Amino acid sequence: MVEKPRYVLRVDEVVIGLDHYKNSKDEEWLAEVEFPSAEAMRSFELSIPYLREVTGFTDYEGYALAMRYITVTW
Repeated sequence: MVEKPRYVLRVDEVVIGLDHYKNSKDEEWLAEVEFPSAEAMRSFELSIPYLREVTGFTDYEGYALAMRYITVTW
């Protein structure tokens, strides 16, 4: 199981889901942004600092994140 808190922010009409992944070795924050239109997406500037855009990178898809941050409990 992967446990991650999700914080939801609203910037104007844009909803940002901020996920916090963490295990004993690593920690990552990922922002998922939903746009009401393609025009809103093109004109949007994220108001919080970030390192890189990861859309399309397989290392940041659901399965890869799950394998990196999975918690095994018996």
